[in-house]
Amino acid sequence: MSENTFPTGRVWDMFKLILSIPHPSGSEHKLSERLAQEARSRGLEAKFDSYGNLRIDRKASPGFEDKPAVLMQGHLDMICEKLPELDFDFQTEGIKTEVSDGYLHACGTTLGADNGIGAAMALALLFDENHVGGALAGVFTVEEEVGLVGAANLSSDMLCGKYLLNLDSDEEGIFAIGCAGGARLTMDIPVPFAPAACGYCAEISVSGLPGGHSGVEINKKHGNALVFLAQLLAESKVEVSDILCQNADNVIPGAAVARVISSEPPESLANIFCSKVEKYKEQLADGVELEVTVSEISELDSMWESAWRKKMISAMANVPNGVLEFADEFGVPRTSSNFAAAKVNDGVLNLHFSQRSLDNAKRKEATELVIKAFDKLDKTVSVSKEYSGWNPAPESRINKTASEVWEKLYGEKPVFHVIHAGLEAGILSKINPELELISFGPTAYDIHSTKERVSIDSVERVYGFMTEFIKKLQQ
Repeated sequence: MSENTFPTGRVWDMFKLILSIPHPSGSEHKLSERLAQEARSRGLEAKFDSYGNLRIDRKASPGFEDKPAVLMQGHLDMICEKLPELDFDFQTEGIKTEVSDGYLHACGTTLGADNGIGAAMALALLFDENHVGGALAGVFTVEEEVGLVGAANLSSDMLCGKYLLNLDSDEEGIFAIGCAGGARLTMDIPVPFAPAACGYCAEISVSGLPGGHSGVEINKKHGNALVFLAQLLAESKVEVSDILCQNADNVIPGAAVARVISSEPPESLANIFCSKVEKYKEQLADGVELEVTVSEISELDSMWESAWRKKMISAMANVPNGVLEFADEFGVPRTSSNFAAAKVNDGVLNLHFSQRSLDNAKRKEATELVIKAFDKLDKTVSVSKEYSGWNPAPESRINKTASEVWEKLYGEKPVFHVIHAGLEAGILSKINPELELISFGPTAYDIHSTKERVSIDSVERVYGFMTEFIKKLQQ
């Protein structure tokens, strides 16, 4: 296969279809309706529940009617991030792709392999006219990226079956058998404005951090641009007019901007920040880039009232963030919090956070700690999209079978782990407690960022495993 040629094959045909139809969270209906149409044109049953989740059923082959039904599950929505300079509309445009060094990636946007490639694998097998075996179903949920909302509203009749394969993991040969629960936290804080002070008007931009997924990458020392920006402001003699950092709640901020008024000219501010940048970089992983720029801007009309600004910026700079506790027994964070976004709308500062934990009680404690950090400020607090974790069952048949098949195919034992990110499997296990569940997928890197890419060879291997795994489960 030559570079910049889209891969070929059954899975890639399905992924190409998915990429061609816009599917941000909350706008998956065009894609799901097209998939239902494709299924019905092949004689398969397709149905929607009241929330818009889709199930596609393929009947058992003759002689396999008594075999246990296997569900393949993934979500249809994608995180929508793009390079700042790129003119692109996720609501109307399909994803453009390139191939480089064995990876498929997008051209300046997120790729949506999370979880489009999982959905594509499920569709490929459902639509394979040569497959012989027991009953199969694909369960395709919506609004996963905004708090597992589709799964939380899934009708119980969409989960009829014995085994469920969640196809939303991103490292080949590593199988998730448990996950953290989580919640989203929002604070709305009225901003008292005052007339702008005399001084230099400037824009402070923190950029270059890799960002990433707040579950998968919260422990990778990527840094948080919003927290660092607040720390710069807290240690500087500047008045603040505005702060802007827009991300989904489960994205670690890679960039943030503030507009300020300073007695120091922009070049002096930039020099003052140099030592602070170097100090902050000591907390980051090797190779992580960080840039702070200060640019002069046109005159500002107002600023945050000074006493209020001190309390607010101090709270933002010192809010609990990142890994709060590590679970040594699983090798992953036990509890974490992510400060994701800040924006002023109509005189109100909107702050967005998410907390995760393997222990539901500790997740609630983390949420309260974040709220407490802002206890000197009047605010409206909302905790939403709470979901439970998925308790591991290492000795279940589905886990043992996965190990046997993987080792037989590829000559090595797979790794079983608990993941700090939220997986829909946690919710699905509560809707149908009789299900045996496992999560796996091909290798992908930098998901939820414009550097997202998926290994082409890994997709082929994992799809080959999935087909053999299902055959073994249905023996």
